Amino acid sequence: MLATAVYSPRLYRQFVQPVDRMLARHFESNFIHLHSTSMFLPEAILEVDEIRCYEINNDALGPPVAQLVPHLRKVQARGKPLLVRGSFTPEELRLVMDSLEPRGLFLNIMVRDTAETEALRRIAGC
Repeated sequence: MLATAVYSPRLYRQFVQPVDRMLARHFESNFIHLHSTSMFLPEAILEVDEIRCYEINNDALGPPVAQLVPHLRKVQARGKPLLVRGSFTPEELRLVMDSLEPRGLFLNIMVRDTAETEALRRIAGC
């Protein structure tokens, strides 16, 4: 596992991108896991057409969800399935639901208790 959060886009392209391409070519059902703290890299990672799916964590130490959403939309604009994982306030979940296309989207929402589950379930429509 590489800690890409410590790479600049230039270093990613030089050292890691070729490896990501090679690995992704060998596995038909591949994906990449990113944390919201490394949102300076998605442009470079999206250049790797061989990566089929993106999993992006909404981390407590990462940018606010409002700043994360444009990166999530870029993944969807490339026609890639997107898994978004993390904790969300009701307002953040509404923003995500209103901003992203449902096709190819999987939300893995982390909750603290049943009350939070029920509140977020109503927003998610399930």
